Amino acid sequence: MDIIDLGCGAGNYSKYFLNFEPHSLTLIDASKNILSKAKEKLQAHSSSTQLSFKQVVLPDMPYDDNSFDAAMINLVSSM
Repeated sequence: MDIIDLGCGAGNYSKYFLNFEPHSLTLIDASKNILSKAKEKLQAHSSSTQLSFKQVVLPDMPYDDNSFDAAMINLVSSM
């Protein structure tokens, strides 16, 4: 399974997804600083999951439709 976490923040939900051992887990967030915190948190977790971190400002999506099996978006707001 390939999962994307949109607006991942510090990676709390993404860390939970690692329990299901997905093939890949992609985290995107607008903040470079918060994304680095998520990267630090998840890379400390031992897993065979392929992790990817990308700084993206929604609604821009650098992925084709249907690239993921599941998506998570939580507490994302627009200004």
